[in-house]
Amino acid sequence: MVPYDTASVQELQGERMVIIGGRGIDLDHFLGIGFEAVRGNDAQPRRPADARPVVVSDILGRHPYTDFPSVAHALSGVRSWMGVPLLYGSQCIGMLALDKMEPAFYAERHAQVALAFGAQAAIAIKNARVCTKAACASWPSAGAPRRSCATPTSA
Repeated sequence: MVPYDTASVQELQGERMVIIGGRGIDLDHFLGIGFEAVRGNDAQPRRPADARPVVVSDILGRHPYTDFPSVAHALSGVRSWMGVPLLYGSQCIGMLALDKMEPAFYAERHAQVALAFGAQAAIAIKNARVCTKAACASWPSAGAPRRSCATPTSA
């Protein structure tokens, strides 16, 4: 797969990317944190035409993304960053962000593997959202016992 020191899964919710999961980060602190998905000259995928992995070799060095990194990200020790769009068909539904403490770590081969993984993650996220909506819609009215779609029933 693709090596990383920290990673986050971000879902596009309206005009914001919101962290919905991650590894190597404090989820108690970062879960639900969001930021503008479309702003200035940043590294976030904005539409399907832009939906390609973005690699920043050294977030503390020179790169074209003037709004990146945030102060907190810059102070984290991260040097290499890769943002991978989560594509569901032609729709960008979020982003997988991978960090390495080593500068110039990520290469094109990492981006291609991560893009394939990102497509699978997008399908899983969409399917989970559909299942959640279906389960909520099928719950009985107030006062009746509720069960999750994972709970077996007997006839």
